[in-house]
Amino acid sequence: MSRLDVLYAARDNYAMTLGVSIESLCANNADIGTMTIYVLDDEISPANKDLLVSVGEKYSRRVELIDVAGLRAQLVALGVEPHKGTYTTYYKLLAVNALPAGADRVLYLDCDTIVEGSLLPLVDVPLSGPCGGTYDCMLNSHKSAIGLDPHDRYYNCGVILVDRAAWRAERYEERIVDHLTSVRATYYIVDQDIMNVLFHDEYTYIDLRYDVNPSFEIYGVEATLAMYDLRPAYYNSADEVRTELAVPVVLHCMGAMTGRPWEQNNIHPWNDLFDYYRSMTPWASTPKTRVRIPRVFWLQRQAYRLLPRAVYVRAHRLAYSVFLSRRDAATRT
Repeated sequence: MSRLDVLYAARDNYAMTLGVSIESLCANNADIGTMTIYVLDDEISPANKDLLVSVGEKYSRRVELIDVAGLRAQLVALGVEPHKGTYTTYYKLLAVNALPAGADRVLYLDCDTIVEGSLLPLVDVPLSGPCGGTYDCMLNSHKSAIGLDPHDRYYNCGVILVDRAAWRAERYEERIVDHLTSVRATYYIVDQDIMNVLFHDEYTYIDLRYDVNPSFEIYGVEATLAMYDLRPAYYNSADEVRTELAVPVVLHCMGAMTGRPWEQNNIHPWNDLFDYYRSMTPWASTPKTRVRIPRVFWLQRQAYRLLPRAVYVRAHRLAYSVFLSRRDAATRT
């Protein structure tokens, strides 16, 4: 019988978003025989915990909340500073060894994902090392800033397929802890930068359909590749992107100027899909989050609406490069 366990991490303010992701996961993966859904519980309220469990029960799936107090204490002892007031994004780095006995493979998903298809192929996809993932849309200047070669492949860590035995055998957790204590503990893209710095050459590539970046839908394939200077030497060709995204499976609801699907007044391309799955959850009538759009994103949204696409792409690339350079410099001080 097929088995794939799934791991999330969330705070209480992301409970609705997580519930929508779990709903979509369960609704589209009845073909996986056994699946336990683990949630690294960063102070989720008792009411929301019950609701999350109820989403799984509707599909005869077990949702197990895992207390992160021990992981938090470990990070504090290591001298790691919280990111935006929380350690949530760090927890997955230290959680694999602590999970209860279960499937040989665990799929980590950010809670801002919508699972639109079957994950069954991931049960048997070959892994050459402890983990697999998809390339991220990342500027070369950021790779250089964290010590990678500009032509190194850079992976998104919102979706990570983990071989638990290999993770332990290759001492991934110990290597992460050593890096945090002996080399560097602070990065702008936090866990993702750490994983790429340490393990980018040990990753197994899993095609883009399992971690779809909304940029391809917002801007188009060619414009996105140009915007981030993504070349076949360290990314995919335009034809490969189109082929792999023909049947998307995991949609990763990243966003900046579009806002996010759970926010009011967003223009995210997957807003309607998010609302579709939300309508099936206990949060169907919960108001979306009110947010104040940062001025830089408001200006970006106006530029997107008004400028010719070719001009916008160049402007976006320049502005994002400056933004990342400043953030990278800030995290090194």
